[in-house]
Amino acid sequence: MLRGDLEAGGVSPLHTHRVSELLVIEEGTIFAGFIDTNNTAGHDDHPTNTVALLINVGSTPALTYSFFPSDNHGVQIDGFALFGGNLPSKLLDNITLLDHAEVQSSRSSLEELINFIYDMI
Repeated sequence: MLRGDLEAGGVSPLHTHRVSELLVIEEGTIFAGFIDTNNTAGHDDHPTNTVALLINVGSTPALTYSFFPSDNHGVQIDGFALFGGNLPSKLLDNITLLDHAEVQSSRSSLEELINFIYDMI
C-alpha cells in the first residue's frame, strides 16, 4: 500500500508500474490518468505498463491510497529514468526531442531535488 498526499494543484511525477494499481481517493478531487503506447491519454481502465499521472484538480489537499497485487510493484519515475541516469546529454537531446539547454536544465533540477531529499534523510 502507498499513501499519497497532494496539495491543491499538486501532481505526481509521470511514472509506470509493472503491475496493476487500485487507487482509492480518500479525500479531495483527483484526476487519475494514463498515456498509452499510442500517445493517447485516458482515465478509465488504466492498463499495466502505461505512463500514469495524478493531478489534484480540487481546491483542497487530497489523500489517496494505492494498492498493488505485489510487494514489488516496480515503480519507475520517468524523469529520474531519463535525466537522473548516466545517459550522455547528446543522446538525451536526440531521444527526448528537447534542445541541449532544456536537457541540462532538467538534469540540474533533478539533481537539486535529489540533493534536497538526501538532506532530509
